[in-house]
Amino acid sequence: MSDLHAKQLEIWEAEHRSPSMLPFLDSEDPSPGVVEFWQRKLTGKPNLNGLEIGCGKGRNVRWLTAHGITMTGLDFSPYAIEEAKRRSTEGAFILADACNPWPFSDESFDFVIDCWASADIESQTGRENVRNEAHRVLRPAGLYFLQIDTPDTGLFQRLTQDLPGPEKNTILLPNGKVEALLSRSDIAAWNHPLKLTDVEFRQETTLKIFGYQEPYEYIWLVAEKPGRSN
Repeated sequence: MSDLHAKQLEIWEAEHRSPSMLPFLDSEDPSPGVVEFWQRKLTGKPNLNGLEIGCGKGRNVRWLTAHGITMTGLDFSPYAIEEAKRRSTEGAFILADACNPWPFSDESFDFVIDCWASADIESQTGRENVRNEAHRVLRPAGLYFLQIDTPDTGLFQRLTQDLPGPEKNTILLPNGKVEALLSRSDIAAWNHPLKLTDVEFRQETTLKIFGYQEPYEYIWLVAEKPGRSN
């Protein structure tokens, strides 16, 4: 583990114990984007098996499990996984780093949720591993759902100029956290076995993020693994 990656783990351990950068992390409410993904892509499909990477304390895993889906959550924070297990009666929670090979067999899942998890991976290599592993563990016609901020307008455009990170389209926050972004040009140049099916650029202002409350833009994205489902 690189020193920078170890620093990200240290930051997330502290954040999960006492949220300050992202106060909503302690909420039991699911991410609205995940609920929308379920409504638009998953409802009416029986016997689904899903994975969320960067699951934190498991709020999305618990919500999807309550809606009849067999769920697994993965996170590299020992405290987050410990707390997810404490709060949950259903759903499996695994301590593992999404930047490394995932501990699952090929074609194990019908969908993978990446709800701002890739945004917390400091290196392009790590983010590429996420998409490659998602492709590997998805069944044919399986779905990869991604939410991530963009550097093209609003808060994150300003922060990429004021607080440039170690790689292109990254921010280095004052506490040492790296925030990764995905730009419109990145989407236009998308070249991956996971094929884009839905890409929406959305703008909003929400509760404070990293101490800021300004308009920002993010991507709501679904990609599909080619092939026919059984």
